[in-house]
Amino acid sequence: LVLRNSLISSMAEICFFQERYLITNSLEINPDTIETFNCLHYKRILPEIMGKFTNMRSFYIEGSEPGDTEIYDDFSFLQNYRNLEVLKITEDIEFDLNLLQGMSKLKTLELIGVTILNSQDFDSGSIQLNSINLKKSTIDDVDFLEDQFELKTIDLSYTDLKEMPMLGASDSLIELNLKNNELTSVDGFEEYNNLQKLDVSRNNIRIMSNLNLELESLKLINITFNPLDCSDPYLNYSPLVKSSCNKQLKP
Repeated sequence: LVLRNSLISSMAEICFFQERYLITNSLEINPDTIETFNCLHYKRILPEIMGKFTNMRSFYIEGSEPGDTEIYDDFSFLQNYRNLEVLKITEDIEFDLNLLQGMSKLKTLELIGVTILNSQDFDSGSIQLNSINLKKSTIDDVDFLEDQFELKTIDLSYTDLKEMPMLGASDSLIELNLKNNELTSVDGFEEYNNLQKLDVSRNNIRIMSNLNLELESLKLINITFNPLDCSDPYLNYSPLVKSSCNKQLKP
């Protein structure tokens, strides 16, 4: 397959060929024209080829094919993607956060079901995300979120969090999903001035102290499937709070 002087801007349509090995030397494309890569059930990525697409703005990998045992997961070529705005990887692989260094245009990051490496050493000051989704990922800590001041949506569900994360997005944050973790309290939300939706369902929360239910922006707090003390005055049977204590809901 030879495509010279191509105006193709997306590689979604040429994801599979030659026994499901992706991007071989028989494929010739003008790398400057490729801005979107979208691949389902990938088996192999060749970094020496992928590294040429320096104009990439959106990059999606959504899983290997069932039964595949060899997954080529060298994503070092991402360091060449200085124009990347959206990165989504949904796969049981290891991913080094330091690969994101210098991606000043990156706004959406989704690493779902990924083992995230070097989270403790990652200096995220060079990027300012609008949205981050780390659902079902394994990560040592999320301290780097303290340096993220423009986040609007955060999903840290199913990540085994044991305490509330420190977040820098006190003015921008709109939605926060902490579902299915090991949290025992929801302290510290009084500073999130524009928070609309909070999901802390399926944790180990008994008391909702210091939760500011007076926030004008607040629309819903989901605290279902927690061992709540229904005498907690902060619950107050507020219509904003979705819980088994709320009289409007069936136990």
